[in-house]
Amino acid sequence: MRKEKLQIAFLIGLIVFGLSFAYVTYLLQPQLASIKNKQSEITSKQEEYTQLSTYSANPYMLNKEIQTQEVELARIAKTLPSTLDKPVLVYNIYTTLKRHNLVSESLSFDKLETKELYSVIGLSFSALGSSKDIMDMINELQNSSDALVLRSVSFKAQDTGLKADLKLQAFARLGAKELKLKPHFMSVAFGIDSIPKLFSPAADAKATQKSILTIIPPTTVTPNPNKE
Repeated sequence: MRKEKLQIAFLIGLIVFGLSFAYVTYLLQPQLASIKNKQSEITSKQEEYTQLSTYSANPYMLNKEIQTQEVELARIAKTLPSTLDKPVLVYNIYTTLKRHNLVSESLSFDKLETKELYSVIGLSFSALGSSKDIMDMINELQNSSDALVLRSVSFKAQDTGLKADLKLQAFARLGAKELKLKPHFMSVAFGIDSIPKLFSPAADAKATQKSILTIIPPTTVTPNPNKE
């Protein structure tokens, strides 16, 4: 009988402990976290209210803050490219991949979107190589002048190395158009005899004109003495 009572007491204690643990874990802690978040929101709103009250009492400070933000916005806008040129983006990405000994299977673009203050286009591509080369490539792309931002990346081990599927976004100034014209490295003068020269910026008009004159020399017209 005594043994049965001990077992019943142990069982009751175990049930009470389980219920208490469940209450603390699934009810009390979430509520405490929610209360803490609400308190943070209240503090943030109070700070905003205090700042707005200051601006209301002193319109000069508000105008000065607006001018400061406008200058900062203009500075940031100047750092964005003026166009979203797909061929140039493809060339820059594949050149970066090649420089880091990486191989890409595909590259695709999303539809151009126009936001309130900028234009953006998404792009996806894969890279196959070592993990170090992939990370170096990602860092270089994010620090490039193309204003690329990495949104997501997934890795998959393969027999030939590590495969990374990347999704990025390219940003440009507001009103930028999607260009599909030939980039400068597709318009080269005659006589280009090496790959580095082929993909270097196109020569100026004088160099192009000089190469054409070399191929088609000028002709000299001799007057006919018998013609009156």
